[in-house]
Amino acid sequence: ATVAHLSVAVHGAGIVRPGRLADRSDSDVAATLGPKVRGTYLVDEALASHGRNPDVTIALSSIASVLPGMAGGLGDYAAANAFLDSYAAARRHEGSRYVAINLPAVAGTGMTANPAVAQVLRDRGVPIVPVEDVVATINQAIVAEGAPPRPETAGLLSRILAEALNTHEIDENASFLSLGLDSLTAVDLVKRLEQELGRDLPTTLFFEYDTV
Repeated sequence: ATVAHLSVAVHGAGIVRPGRLADRSDSDVAATLGPKVRGTYLVDEALASHGRNPDVTIALSSIASVLPGMAGGLGDYAAANAFLDSYAAARRHEGSRYVAINLPAVAGTGMTANPAVAQVLRDRGVPIVPVEDVVATINQAIVAEGAPPRPETAGLLSRILAEALNTHEIDENASFLSLGLDSLTAVDLVKRLEQELGRDLPTTLFFEYDTV
């Protein structure tokens, strides 16, 4: 409460326990939903009670909420992150700079701390990135919220997406998932964009944003 101004708030709480949803108790499911659902409300309530309105709020979501097939072993976790995505979208609709970033698995922590689980994720085509990439992704999201869009970049992105997906035209308002973009192609496209733009980009780029 002694901070004069809060530029950025990051909500990164979460619990993940891989396994079949049918095998979980109500308390197990509640424990997984809690940090992303109740925790999100509590963060907002705490900020409001101290009179703090961050310039940007970053919520660390997961690609589990957007990749088909993830619900099989991460049903409650996928649902928790889907709530976080929807909450962020609602806050943005209200005019807040509230961003949910759908992060992939992070190397050496969380689920990937278990080598067997990490291998299952790799077999499913789920990217596993170093923690440095996550930090870079958060920083870029913060910067992006204060920067105007670049039309030339949108055109470039539409062009390489069309080439990768073997189509003539890309609907810039359609989600990458609905266009048929999978995780492996997304990683390849990031590399292509890096070559075109001459700069480093996070491997999670296509999981941070839904559309062109």
